[in-house]
Amino acid sequence: MTRSQFRIVITDSESDSIDIELQEAAKVGALVERADCRTEDEVIRVAADADAILVDLAPITRRVIASLQKCRVIVRYGIGLDNIDIPAATEAGIYVVNLPTYCVDEVSTHAAALALTAFRKIMQFDRDVKAGVWDFQRHMPIEGLPGCRVGVVAFGNIARLFIKKMIPFGPEIVVFDPFVADEKIRDFGASPVSFDELVATSDIISLHAPLTAENRHLFGEAQFRMMKPTSFIVNTARGGLIDEAALYRALKEGWIAGAALDTSDPEPPEPGNPLLKLDNVIFTPHAAFYSEGSLKELHLGAIQEAIRVLSGEAPRVIANKNVVPRGGNAI
Repeated sequence: MTRSQFRIVITDSESDSIDIELQEAAKVGALVERADCRTEDEVIRVAADADAILVDLAPITRRVIASLQKCRVIVRYGIGLDNIDIPAATEAGIYVVNLPTYCVDEVSTHAAALALTAFRKIMQFDRDVKAGVWDFQRHMPIEGLPGCRVGVVAFGNIARLFIKKMIPFGPEIVVFDPFVADEKIRDFGASPVSFDELVATSDIISLHAPLTAENRHLFGEAQFRMMKPTSFIVNTARGGLIDEAALYRALKEGWIAGAALDTSDPEPPEPGNPLLKLDNVIFTPHAAFYSEGSLKELHLGAIQEAIRVLSGEAPRVIANKNVVPRGGNAI
């Protein structure tokens, strides 16, 4: 097999340019083709004979993986892997790779910005002033952050940096993560707590967990009823962590004070989604990852991981660590 016969398929990408991928692949004589896949059938049609796949949001299901004749690596443009069937890829001998340090600073900053904006009711004040209303009392009460409790769900890289950015504002930080030792959380200046305690006692709850079958709708009616009526929920992780119908009721009926969301389920939200009509909801369009620097890091990191595998090396980060990789000639 000659070098130019290696084919790298980008199933989908939200970026306008794939210049970085093209430039890096050209260095080793590999070909890059870009598609705009939204369905299993579209992915199968363009990627069945690909040697490597770069994917953003397209579904890489068991059916898709079964169709991949010679693929050796699937690289996710990002951190989350909920659109890739990892067990199926493992059985097929295909590496699954993500970029776990990508956009950590951007997302943690965005989460902190959303938390502060919601907590201080900035958007409500902004709308009032633009409508000719100059009255801070309309949105009382607002507590001070010192003495309040910020609850963090999960304790990964983004969550830890979010905690660092929130500590100077003076709140108590509590964390729920059943997969992390309590000592590690305490060493970070936070307190480990049970999920129910975090839900019931936090003034701000920030979600940083990956989406799994087990934690879908982690926050539903029961959790929103447990929350303080003055509390806020922030989600820069995955929309599926929240039952949006329950969230709407919680916000509409005053079970909680507000929400700040960078993600929804589905994305984008349907035009008729009632959450879009509420003044105590802040929406951003899955923008937390973005900066010019993070985009470059994303594209460069993804293509370099694909090339690394096709060159006969193991990827730096392997999501399916027990995979027995497919063989093949290196570039």
